[in-house]
Amino acid sequence: MAMRWMVGASLGLVALSAGTAQASTGYPGVVQSKLGLSYAPPCSLCHEGGRTGAGTVTTAFGAALRARGAKGSDDVGLEAALDKLVVDGVDSDKDGVKDGDELKKGTDPNGSGGAPLDAPEIGYGCGGATVAGHGPSRAPDAGIFAVGLVAGVVLLRRRRWLLAGVVAAVAAGSCYDVSYVSTDKCSTGAAWTGGEGERMDPGRACIDCHGKEGGPRFTFAGTVMGKLTEEDGCVGSTGAQVVLVGADGKAVSITTNDVGNFRTNLTLALPYRAKIVANGKTKEMTTPQTSGDCNACHTKTGANAAPGRLTMP
Repeated sequence: MAMRWMVGASLGLVALSAGTAQASTGYPGVVQSKLGLSYAPPCSLCHEGGRTGAGTVTTAFGAALRARGAKGSDDVGLEAALDKLVVDGVDSDKDGVKDGDELKKGTDPNGSGGAPLDAPEIGYGCGGATVAGHGPSRAPDAGIFAVGLVAGVVLLRRRRWLLAGVVAAVAAGSCYDVSYVSTDKCSTGAAWTGGEGERMDPGRACIDCHGKEGGPRFTFAGTVMGKLTEEDGCVGSTGAQVVLVGADGKAVSITTNDVGNFRTNLTLALPYRAKIVANGKTKEMTTPQTSGDCNACHTKTGANAAPGRLTMP
């Protein structure tokens, strides 16, 4: 875990030093948008082993893009190169499936045989679920992260405190670990792989687990996921409003965070009703409930007459 945190902190420090990195941190999003993918591909798509910087674009797919004009920190040039790659019908691994089609299926265009694009490197993110009235956060709190970063820099002044400084900078940002995976494994193309806090273990029965393991207590908690049959650990849907209405008409609304989790310590008169609101649409439960441990029933296969996972309307 310490080593993962050290890498994460290094990435954060590079991001803060504009102009020092050779790779564009926005490129995965550009590829996702341009090719209509359901996930952002990992850096290892173009960079051998996921290591970024000058001279690291050595994969067959990366070389094909460079041959069509792609270069560092040029989103427009990357989009043009992607267009050319699709028009040219490039098949980087020569397995008979075009690169664009492979990526849409979540397989690696650099490896023949339809291998899942399941990168070994870790992505880092921060965010939070909030009670109604506050919007979801997709980035670490600037003040908190700044304190952690300053603490890290101070500790970094002493070589023997190198690791401690790096961990302090990242831990203060409350970041978590996410691996990019095939959409066959997780519909969102990402899976939670480590870290604690409000982003941990999407899909698992939060209240039951916390009761057994001594974690923070919640009155209501769960995950809004990408599909009904999603596996535990798959990153869910962010930005959905989970509205819980008590028997007395009082309501609580919680915004799902950047792994799809939601939780609250607020109480409601039982039984309560629940609905999910997103994109102008609503999905409402038809049966009043008394348990607030939503994932205990909304499992991959469904329990206690639940149809499966909680999903977006």
